Amino acid sequence: MLNQLIDDRLAGAKNVLVAGAGGGYDVVCGVPLIIGLAKRGINVYVASLSSTPINDIDGGVVHRPELVEATATSTRPSYFPEGWLSRWLTDRLGRDVSVYCFGATGVGPLHASYQYLIEKMAIDAVIAVDGGVDSLLRGGEYSLGSPLEDALTLAALSLIDGPDRILAAVGFGAERLDRISHAQVLARIADLQGAGAWLGAEALTGTAADDMQAAGKYILSNQQGMHNSVVVGSVLASLMGKFGDHAVTPHSVNTPPWVSPLMSLFWYFDLAEVARQNLYLSRLLNTSTFGEVAEALGGFVRTRPKRGWEEIPI
Repeated sequence: MLNQLIDDRLAGAKNVLVAGAGGGYDVVCGVPLIIGLAKRGINVYVASLSSTPINDIDGGVVHRPELVEATATSTRPSYFPEGWLSRWLTDRLGRDVSVYCFGATGVGPLHASYQYLIEKMAIDAVIAVDGGVDSLLRGGEYSLGSPLEDALTLAALSLIDGPDRILAAVGFGAERLDRISHAQVLARIADLQGAGAWLGAEALTGTAADDMQAAGKYILSNQQGMHNSVVVGSVLASLMGKFGDHAVTPHSVNTPPWVSPLMSLFWYFDLAEVARQNLYLSRLLNTSTFGEVAEALGGFVRTRPKRGWEEIPI
């Protein structure tokens, strides 16, 4: 009971890449994992599928046309959570911590950028972090949330050979605005458990919760007036002991997330099996541009059969 499958999967890891699956803020949700792994003596590297145009990053190091390394001194005129995260992590860990920013591309270039980092840092485990739980959905649910960037990351990582690949999701209940049926999310977790792909769940408590709150508040405070993350705000509300409907950003007032202790749980899954069960990732594999990914996913969404809304009967 005190040792979960996720612990076994990471037991021999020396070099781990923690990557935000999408949206810029997803990597912020990975802070407790980054700090926790570093405390174990593991070499931790950080990456993000960025919503920031990476060519606009001032002071970044270009590794590939689709991959720019943001440091604690990198800047951009506006929205740039990765830059603020690099500053916070550098201060918290007492060493330089970069955030490698993937640009908006198709699966082929993103796969190549991941492969580049894996080889450069001798990565033996990749943890893709989803702020929210829509990455778990298979494709036939009532709503798929906002799957575009998560699907791009899952598809790219499904093509990787060698390193262990793990999907971590946090923020259960935060995607009410996207009309996700969380009863159907639990059904997906049950399916993955039946396939041996659910690796456990952990609560954000103690110093891990403190780190998440400190990083989240720091980054959100430096992004005022710009798009702020409902998921990060929801997780922080959960850690403060809030419960029920709570608007955590100005644009979540009309459809507030349902805050509960479930929101601050990290759920871990075998990424390869999540990808294998997905109904639409195969459509994305041969894409080169972000537009092609959007077109392929849009074609699936327009024609997909979907289930009706389901409630949790408890």
